Amino acid sequence: MKCHFITHGVSDTLWLIFTGWASDEKLFPVFSDMEQDVCICFDYRTLEWDIELFRPYREIRVIAWSLGVFVANRILLDSDLPVVQAIAINGTIYPCDDEKGIPVAVYDGTEKNLTEENLLKFYRRMCAGATAYENLLKINLSFPIPELQDALRNIRMVQEKEPSLSGKTIFTEVVIALSDRIFPTKNQQKAWENFPNVRSEKIAHYDEEMWKKYSMLCRQQKN
Repeated sequence: MKCHFITHGVSDTLWLIFTGWASDEKLFPVFSDMEQDVCICFDYRTLEWDIELFRPYREIRVIAWSLGVFVANRILLDSDLPVVQAIAINGTIYPCDDEKGIPVAVYDGTEKNLTEENLLKFYRRMCAGATAYENLLKINLSFPIPELQDALRNIRMVQEKEPSLSGKTIFTEVVIALSDRIFPTKNQQKAWENFPNVRSEKIAHYDEEMWKKYSMLCRQQKN
């Protein structure tokens, strides 16, 4: 896993953002020029990371999106880092699951049949409409297809290796998109049905305005 600091050394509070598959720090320019430190985690070909980078912080606030919800939960659940808030957005702790995550046939088909053309179709499904899709393409995300396939295989392997962790969560808040074509909305609702702090929003899987809202939340947070 890669960890990219957008801002570093300005605060003893860290916003730790776990992005989704086929995305990186370029997707989050709204988090630049913060008064708190911000680190983006991505590239899930391995879930290994240098935890020592994060020990100096007095408090850590987590935002996890899409497959990043599973990753954040898996690596932070038994850590001793001072996580005081964790928001799950449009994802679940069951990444490949017919009832609570991405349906197995869809997940495995994405990994096995991935091409540049199919990746663009995936990005299109993330977005609410043509304008959102065009804006996403302007970010110029670019990843080698084999690396993206490796990331999907690794997440699947980790999920299968330690199924006993399923059901345990770090999250304090959950957001479910009502127009999600990546993690089906009904599957998210099933995954979080017993969770006490869930809200639904009329957004697609990726929503630029939503990220602007969360960047404002970060800016308003006082040390």
